[in-house]
Amino acid sequence: MAVRTSFTKTQFPGALGTVPPKKGVARPNPLRAFAGGEGVYTIACPANNITLNVFSGEASPILAGGFGGWVRISRPHRVSLTDWQGVDPYTMTLAIRMDGWAARRNIEGECQALRDMGRNLSDRSGPPAVFVDGPVPLGAGRTIEWRIDDITWGDSLWETEHGKSFRVRQDAVLALVQYVKADTVAIKSPAAKAAAASAAKKKTTAKKSTGLKSLKSSGGVTGGF
Repeated sequence: MAVRTSFTKTQFPGALGTVPPKKGVARPNPLRAFAGGEGVYTIACPANNITLNVFSGEASPILAGGFGGWVRISRPHRVSLTDWQGVDPYTMTLAIRMDGWAARRNIEGECQALRDMGRNLSDRSGPPAVFVDGPVPLGAGRTIEWRIDDITWGDSLWETEHGKSFRVRQDAVLALVQYVKADTVAIKSPAAKAAAASAAKKKTTAKKSTGLKSLKSSGGVTGGF
């Protein structure tokens, strides 16, 4: 029989109580006892072949960035100039809840999958792309490629079964940042530039020579006066 070993810091009346329910007694649905918990987010990470369906947390998503970028340039005894340098990428704070409490479901695998989404697991390209679908202010339907900038772990619920403890609920807040791919600029060394110019000159000379031979063979060019 599973026995509850700990509770969240804040008890929610009508949802958790202080005594674990007896075996065979249905648990009340805790999802409607919180602020939030009504929405569902789908967080997909194609690189890791992971898709998580999680509940919304107690706070609404907070979107920032995408505007501004103006810089003031001082001028002596005159009004400063304004120069637009470009906007900051979007950022979004997303509160989520991974929940298996009602069914006493172990969610350790989901917590690990979320950690993997925010880590650089292979090369030096950084953490993989993630896409968020659901009731979010921007980026639903894979229109924005996000990266996980930080994960703040919140309250959790644990169960113990057969001497093993595991989480059945975990709150977390994701700090997401819009991924903007860097522009690639090829810079050639002086030697490479000289070699490219020489190759282009040889190619032009070869074309002229071929054209002249073609004219001679067709009778288009005659010698003498």
